Amino acid sequence: MLLPPTLVPPSPGAIARLVAESRQRSLAQAPPRTAARPRRALSTEDADRRLRCGPLGRHVGLLRELLEPVMRPGRLALAVADPGARVLAVVGDDDACRRAHALGLRPGYDWSEAAVGTNGVGTAAACRAPVRVTGPQHHADLGPEVVSWAAPVRAPGGDVVGVLGLTGPALAERGQELAVLTAAAAAVEARLALEDLPAAGGGDSGGAGPDAVAVAHLRALGRRRAVLAAGGCRVELSARHSEIALLLAWFPAGLSAEHLAGLLERGRRDAVVVRAEMRRLREALAPLGRAARLTPRPYRFERTPTCDAWRVVDLVRTGRLAEAVAAHAGGVLPGSTAPGIESVRHDVARRLRTAVLERHDAGLLLELARCPENHDDAELWDRVAGAYEPGTPGRAEALAELERIDADLRA
Repeated sequence: MLLPPTLVPPSPGAIARLVAESRQRSLAQAPPRTAARPRRALSTEDADRRLRCGPLGRHVGLLRELLEPVMRPGRLALAVADPGARVLAVVGDDDACRRAHALGLRPGYDWSEAAVGTNGVGTAAACRAPVRVTGPQHHADLGPEVVSWAAPVRAPGGDVVGVLGLTGPALAERGQELAVLTAAAAAVEARLALEDLPAAGGGDSGGAGPDAVAVAHLRALGRRRAVLAAGGCRVELSARHSEIALLLAWFPAGLSAEHLAGLLERGRRDAVVVRAEMRRLREALAPLGRAARLTPRPYRFERTPTCDAWRVVDLVRTGRLAEAVAAHAGGVLPGSTAPGIESVRHDVARRLRTAVLERHDAGLLLELARCPENHDDAELWDRVAGAYEPGTPGRAEALAELERIDADLRA
């Protein structure tokens, strides 16, 4: 599969042409300037789910790190949107996010040109190129001091899979925002190519040298079937193989056949069955080559893969709780009843929950409660209700959830 050309910022003249063309489209298709405003197109929960399940969700942490030099001094907010310019997440410090929310830049809101006219996210989605839009260039009345920068993110085949947008006051502009944002989008495109392109010739590092071996990465959060990827090749595992791969990644020193059997089935230690599953797992992982090679006695990965569950633990340890909540949503292999998986799932969830409760951040509590694994957690929703003042949307949402849980228990 051919990769799209490397994303680069257009010249100032090219940007001016893109914005002028967008303004012409807006006059023909968008509501009048006085009526143009973003409207909710997705529920917050649906936006969260689309982000987690889509190609950009696992790269939000990388984007924060790459964009921190322009976000922090300028107090800019980052919007992550889908190809239709519907916002899935807004990232930044509290002040930046409050200003973004005041503009209507919220998860679930439609910022397409058809809804809002010329704007950073919507215009980048429409023209498939990086853009910069200043206050009076916006079709909607966002105020004279608002500046937005946006860039599309493309899959290896060239299709736009999302849009990244920075928004903030004109006084915060330093001149490098679009270049840095475009570089961040290009970095995500490179990650997508490495993760999702089919291997051209085996599972090793694809020509990086005879001894180079790609590092495998295991994704098991929020999905019933794990995915192991390395060097541009990915393998979706069966439910049982997902459990085994996660346990071997969690216990890098290895597990005996008997120990692994006990972690997979309660009351059973049938090592013969485990050995048969291990043979089938080796066959399933063959396309990944040396990056996912398994060794016996004890069973372990020759090179331990990175794992999204471990990343959540690392984010908790370093205090990056908002990223940890977003990454964890859904939990470890939800639906698995293997005792070893349940133990890992509870361990990761406990670490995250404890850290969030100790932070005493109402917004963070609410985001944790909204995660699918906490749908019926009355204690957590009660903590959310207590964290918000009466009459606030957060408290209203928490009280409604508590009423639902109580009604379900009485039914």
